[in-house]
Amino acid sequence: MLFKTGFIGTGNMAEAIISSMIEKQIAAKDFLFANDLSSKRKEYMKNKYGLSLCSSNHEVIEKSDIIILAVKPQVLDEVLKESFKKTNFTQKKLIISIAAGIKTKTIESIIYSFTNEKNEKNFPVIRVMPNTPCLSGMGMSGICKGKNPDEKDLKTAKKIMDSMGKSIVVEENLMDSVTAVSGSGPAYFFYFIETLVNAGKKLGLTKDQAFELVFQTAKGSISLMEQTGEDPEVLRQKVTSKGGTTEAALNKFVSENMEKIVEKAVKAAHDKSIELSGN
Repeated sequence: MLFKTGFIGTGNMAEAIISSMIEKQIAAKDFLFANDLSSKRKEYMKNKYGLSLCSSNHEVIEKSDIIILAVKPQVLDEVLKESFKKTNFTQKKLIISIAAGIKTKTIESIIYSFTNEKNEKNFPVIRVMPNTPCLSGMGMSGICKGKNPDEKDLKTAKKIMDSMGKSIVVEENLMDSVTAVSGSGPAYFFYFIETLVNAGKKLGLTKDQAFELVFQTAKGSISLMEQTGEDPEVLRQKVTSKGGTTEAALNKFVSENMEKIVEKAVKAAHDKSIELSGN
């Protein structure tokens, strides 16, 4: 089934979704609509993906069965009020928001202010927290629903997000945890790679040598975990010979309480997500 999908905002994540939907054949170019404040960005998207440009957000909504809100969180309130005030709510349209930290009830309170309780169910709202590896087709997204989406709506949202990697459906009260673990998670891995490269340099390796060693080791470790399906703890134990070099390094991680440091860091991200979303 091809989805008639409209995008309000065409930034990097919206582009990743569009590219993946076309590649995975869950959307045709003729079934994609978009609007953006930047005319330059709109022309770029039209030339690269062949989608149809709209002159207003209202036009995007009218032409689409699925509307993806891909604008910055700080302007979403204003965009929603401008976009939905003239909307016909009698035809069902699925609303998917990728605006970080904005709760479904916030989106619903604005959109539903333009219609009656009977027609609210025609505009179910789903919230998604993607991460940056979605840009390379290896992303992870958390999905939660507002008060009106049914199982079909969730499956539709999941199919779209899975085109860029994988996704899980959670209760909305867990979205701050999703943000802390997978939303911010890529930065944690990049930081560990960065520090491991720096450690290699201090041991006499050039930056290029250290990076190649670390990068391939990281890729190989993930690949091994995927291929074997074994728990990371089991794989770690297989690498660790008693009295060997790996054990010496891991003992230092343990003595410096690395697990507690990671726990505190992820909790800090979780708490900040709550603060920013106003929970």
